[in-house]
Amino acid sequence: MAEIRIDGVHKRYPNGAHAVRGVDVAIEEGEFVVLLGPSGCGKSTLLRMVAGLEEVTEGEIAIADRVVNDVSPADRDIAMVFQNYALYPHMSVYKNMAYGLMNRGFPKEEIREKVRKAAELLQLEEYLERRPHQLSGGQRQRVAMGRAIVREPKAFLFDEPLSNLDAKLRVHMRVEIKQLQRRLGVTSLYVTHDQVEAMTLADRLIVMNGGVAEQIGPPLAVYGRPASTFVATFIGSPAMTLMQGRVESGAVTLDGGEGRAAPGAIDLPDGAVTVGVRPEDLRVADDGWIFGDVELAEHLGADQVLHVALKGQDQRLTARFAGACDVPSRGPIRLSAPAEALHLFDPQTGRRLGS
Repeated sequence: MAEIRIDGVHKRYPNGAHAVRGVDVAIEEGEFVVLLGPSGCGKSTLLRMVAGLEEVTEGEIAIADRVVNDVSPADRDIAMVFQNYALYPHMSVYKNMAYGLMNRGFPKEEIREKVRKAAELLQLEEYLERRPHQLSGGQRQRVAMGRAIVREPKAFLFDEPLSNLDAKLRVHMRVEIKQLQRRLGVTSLYVTHDQVEAMTLADRLIVMNGGVAEQIGPPLAVYGRPASTFVATFIGSPAMTLMQGRVESGAVTLDGGEGRAAPGAIDLPDGAVTVGVRPEDLRVADDGWIFGDVELAEHLGADQVLHVALKGQDQRLTARFAGACDVPSRGPIRLSAPAEALHLFDPQTGRRLGS
């Protein structure tokens, strides 16, 4: 195991693109950290810099206290698992898993024992003589992980390893990956754009936006206290609704809210504010301070989701209710949320306000 330290790392390309902008984070020994963000946010570029597949323009990357900026990928003692498996099609599962050790001159008996242990761990014993084309997508991904495990690296790097699998298999494989990482205790850095995957796998999240680490923290902390409107709307399904309003005398009044204010005292100066509320924090209330008209009601079995056109706002609101509770499926509606469930952001910068 090893700590991975990323200090002030930038990546600039010759065409002027600034893909990664000053990322600072220390990934502790045995920690599972997930890089999360939309396409083009810099997460894969950052992972590739840790792997040595991209040069660092500025800053330092250290693995086990050794600065590796100028160290070749083969000498960094890390193992990478790709989304396309990167298996040799003409080799058996056994040879795919053993290939790296054979190239490094390990004795045959040691190779055989390492592959056997990895195959047992991944439940691949009966597939060792098969070729990759004879395996399912999930089995091929396990072979790719087995190839990484036998090397006993200081760290695992995962580049969207589940994106080629169907939805059901992705759920199964993410459970397997998390259990495997816990058993091995290997420091892991994992890239995905799938927020459910990120929330369920990560010890900590690094939420990337435009090359910047927008927020770093445990999944539930990031979900519960998003640092910006980007994080607030990117994490959560359905997404947080953002509404325009004002702070007046310690209360929040929404634009178009007919003068009604949210309950509770807000310790902020008067002025414009962006108000965020999660769908699950909303309740139907006769004296509700959020006004709108239900446009669509989705009955999803365990949940009901209402899509509401807000009065005086340019966007729609999404409200989620558990079970088969009695909520209007069309027409006017009033909603409320407790003061502690409100998220307040600066309307200019998008950054979180207050405590």
